[in-house]
Amino acid sequence: MSKNNNTNVNDNEDEVFYDTVELDLGDGKTLECGVLSIFPLGQYDYIVLFPLEENEDGYLNLYYYRYEEDKDGNPIITNIEDDAEYASVADSFDAMINNMEFDEIVEDIDNDDSDN
Repeated sequence: MSKNNNTNVNDNEDEVFYDTVELDLGDGKTLECGVLSIFPLGQYDYIVLFPLEENEDGYLNLYYYRYEEDKDGNPIITNIEDDAEYASVADSFDAMINNMEFDEIVEDIDNDDSDN
């Protein structure tokens, strides 16, 4: 995983920089992805990635993998083979995002109330 700082915003260009991972797609093809999140669930840690290049379909595609580090701290990313496990990871990440959005809404309401 190449590091580009941890999700920083460049004030001059409003660019966001993410830690990145290059996925091997086979046949000599790779896909550079940004790291959206790493989180624990059950007995494993998982990583959520998104392609840095804009997709033709206009949708943000997310990729979920198991995540661990070797003894030297290098990332090891492996496919989630079980459909139920994959669904559980995706659902958990969706719930985390929904909770973050709720927290932002509540924070905005609290800020609005304190302005009065």
